[in-house]
Amino acid sequence: NLFEERINKFIEKNNIDAKLIRFQSLMRIILSKKNINNRVQRDFFEEKKLVRREKFVNFLKSSGIYFPSNGVITISYSLTKIQLNYLVKKTNEALKKYFK
Repeated sequence: NLFEERINKFIEKNNIDAKLIRFQSLMRIILSKKNINNRVQRDFFEEKKLVRREKFVNFLKSSGIYFPSNGVITISYSLTKIQLNYLVKKTNEALKKYFK
């Protein structure tokens, strides 16, 4: 919950056209604030952002954070608070850098 709340609060505060959605332990950053009902809609709204998404992913990887190619995020319960804070910080930096 903490990751979802902090990412979405940052997105809202910085007026970034994105949102993090979550279903139980699975999360995904959608690169649009629009209501998305299916994968076709998501792909349509994200199509113009593919180059920036790749840069976003590479930024996270260069920061030591693995971002899966399918975009589905899972977070281990074994993360320490310091590690979780780092994950939030770097994700927010990348969102601001590539999608602001």
